[in-house]
Amino acid sequence: TLAEINKNAYNPTTPCQLKNQVTNDTMVSAGFPWSTTRLPHTGTVHALIVPVDFTDVPGTTDPATEFFSMAKGVHDYYVKESGGRVHFDFKIVKNWQRQSFVSDKYGLGKWSGGDSGGYFTALINQADPIVDYSQFDAVYFLSPPTIPWGSIAYGPGLPRFPTGDGVTIGGSFSGADAYSNTGTKGARWKWMAHETGHLFGLQDLY
Repeated sequence: TLAEINKNAYNPTTPCQLKNQVTNDTMVSAGFPWSTTRLPHTGTVHALIVPVDFTDVPGTTDPATEFFSMAKGVHDYYVKESGGRVHFDFKIVKNWQRQSFVSDKYGLGKWSGGDSGGYFTALINQADPIVDYSQFDAVYFLSPPTIPWGSIAYGPGLPRFPTGDGVTIGGSFSGADAYSNTGTKGARWKWMAHETGHLFGLQDLY
């Protein structure tokens, strides 16, 4: 019950720090104390972009060129929103990482459908030989902008998953929604900034 949950030892330091009243809350915040599984809210966030492609949706551009503006947009946004307290240090894997399965294997071609956790785990495992996840706070697996809606429609923010490097890591993967032509200036980095918000603990309020 709420009465039982409120008996915990957390004491707010300001009136704005509402006590967390949700148990087993590993993804988004419902109050304080701040979860240690979420991104650091001060200092530098070390983030990795892994470009992923498929036999049926190959990457044809230079990943660093393709995703630089997305990374810069996220960095600039959070520097501004945090009042300069948060900075992102992005690294981008040089080459497209070809997956051993086709793009629609995990049934992600409809909103909130399919096995996003299974897909994210497969991506983590595939990149493990070339990535030291212990060096990063978050990882973004970005597919080519030509990814069809019927293959991967959406890219959610995901909580921490185990890696072969002895650490857990959270992040996101891109779907067609990241590249949709909405007419919104900067839509790509805004998608990425939105999903990054979940890694900080922010909720969707639909």
